[in-house]
Amino acid sequence: MMRHTVLLFVTFLVCHPVGEACKVFAGTYRHWGMAERLYRSTIVVYGQDIRHTRDTVTSSPSFPFSFRTNSVLQVYCVFKQDSGPKIPEYITIENIEQRTDCSGTLGKVSEGDEVVVGLKRTPRGNFEWDEKNVGQSFAFQATADVLTEATRVCGLMNITVPVGRAADLMSMCPRVTTPPEQCIKNSTFLMVDIPITTTVGYTSGHYSAIFNSYIAVTLALVFVLLVLYI
Repeated sequence: MMRHTVLLFVTFLVCHPVGEACKVFAGTYRHWGMAERLYRSTIVVYGQDIRHTRDTVTSSPSFPFSFRTNSVLQVYCVFKQDSGPKIPEYITIENIEQRTDCSGTLGKVSEGDEVVVGLKRTPRGNFEWDEKNVGQSFAFQATADVLTEATRVCGLMNITVPVGRAADLMSMCPRVTTPPEQCIKNSTFLMVDIPITTTVGYTSGHYSAIFNSYIAVTLALVFVLLVLYI
């Protein structure tokens, strides 16, 4: 009877992954407006998502996937550069689908979209979304209003063209008309400082189903061992 109960419990764990969505708690979370998200990003560029690719990778508990989905972005303009090598015209943004439940940018960018996006470098020499705030997107559709707002953000006012792009294409970049001393670090264009009074959960479903299966199997094995040795 005990063995039968153990088997049923193991089956339940494997078929019903445990774990939960990414959560933030009352008093510790604040929504950032677009300007603040861009201001806090390490790198900010404006360009077009021209295609998505897949690389085969070795799965592991920390990255439970057999492939990595990447985006190739044609960079029109560089709003903000880090201390690394100059941004080239064509860059690869890694892991656009293999995100944790905390990602707010997941699903926000499709092939053909023109976006303003906050990025950081990866150890492989590519780039990744610089998602510094839980559940919020760091990619914005490049409407006229978004481009204008981006030129007003502190640290984003020295716009350049990427390496490999003709200098005369600078005309595609928005003009900066705001004096530097009037730059902003938070946004008047999008809402900020929305109070959170309850626990908030974010879930994408892309990451948790696979990652939670690792947790389920681990817990099942622990349970079996406990039963055998009690």
